[in-house]
Amino acid sequence: MPRLRDLADRRLATIEPSSSYKGLEPLIGRPIRTDAIAESWDDILRLSASIKAGSVAPSTMLKKLGAYKRQNRLDFALGEVGRIERTLFAIDWLERPLLRRACQAGLNKGEARHALAQATYAHRQGRFADRTLENQEHRASGLNLVIAAIAYWNTLYLERVAHTCAVVARSSRSACLPMSRRWDGRTSA
Repeated sequence: MPRLRDLADRRLATIEPSSSYKGLEPLIGRPIRTDAIAESWDDILRLSASIKAGSVAPSTMLKKLGAYKRQNRLDFALGEVGRIERTLFAIDWLERPLLRRACQAGLNKGEARHALAQATYAHRQGRFADRTLENQEHRASGLNLVIAAIAYWNTLYLERVAHTCAVVARSSRSACLPMSRRWDGRTSA
């Protein structure tokens, strides 16, 4: 199963007490405080509408909520809504192999890009030693340009190979198959 950080340590959130779910008690954490969500529902809707309308940035709201010395009601209610979302996502993750494959493909793409960046920028062990932000941004932009050029070249090359294989495949079935999968005329490929 593809990676999902700390999945084994996560607990599902439920509305009912864990005793209502026989056999699943070890997977279930404390129940959701629906009373806290109901009490702050108007504030949650107001905050959501403000973020959606663009009148306040989500980062600004997170900073304000995090600035309180003690957790306020809205912060707690948002945390409870978050627990519901995490539980629904965890259930989806476990039940849907297609979702896991799509996430794994995205992870693989990101890791491949980082590996290419590391292989491309081997000078100074792949670290930007520049002190100023402007110079660091300049080097990062140059690295991104080189990576984009490599990806572009690779795309063009693979497109040509695919086209050649399509043309040759019309005349010979085995032209572009790997050696181990070439058709020998006795079995179907």
